[in-house]
Amino acid sequence: MRDLELIIVEDDPISQSVYLDALVGTGCHTAFCGSVASAVSLSSMIFPDVVIMDLGLPDGSGVEAIANIRGTCKTSAPYILVVTASTSSAQHQAALEAGAKSIMVKPIVEGEIRRILAQLSDS
Repeated sequence: MRDLELIIVEDDPISQSVYLDALVGTGCHTAFCGSVASAVSLSSMIFPDVVIMDLGLPDGSGVEAIANIRGTCKTSAPYILVVTASTSSAQHQAALEAGAKSIMVKPIVEGEIRRILAQLSDS
């Protein structure tokens, strides 16, 4: 099992705290940001293994961030997990078409996030 570089793109402090609880003991190197601009910038510096992306961000759509991150990380594209309050199938489809690998609808399910991260760290 290897440690993963992880970026969590979430502007809600309560959700950020839930992520912190979910990540205890996972060995992930985690960075938080809360906007499209900071997600794209941070991804180009860290080259993450995983990005957990909210779709509703203060400066734009997480779908835009996904497309930009995938465009800047062509050789080693991160696994992008969308965790959103949106139940819009059109928005989910847009995220998948932009490059997301999976979608979870909030509330955040800690066990499911830990399972995905464990699978990715074993690969």
